[in-house]
Amino acid sequence: MVLVGVGMNRLDITAQTGRWIARADVLVGGRRVLEWFADHPATKIDFPATMDPAVDQALALADRKRVMVLASGDPLFYGVGRRLLK
Repeated sequence: MVLVGVGMNRLDITAQTGRWIARADVLVGGRRVLEWFADHPATKIDFPATMDPAVDQALALADRKRVMVLASGDPLFYGVGRRLLK
């Protein structure tokens, strides 16, 4: 599983991050961020108001799939990064 901060819009994504995303089997993130990748063939998991079910599902898939967790802003300062580290 890879956690990546994608910035505030799709233009903020670096070329390296774009290559990681292109190879992903599963994309996990908020609805707004996932909409940036509507044409991506990966399975998409949306964070609901409480992200625990989505994080649990992503962790279960990470054993056999390439999972990318996409977070806008600073992923280790707010929300999902802290949850994944637990």
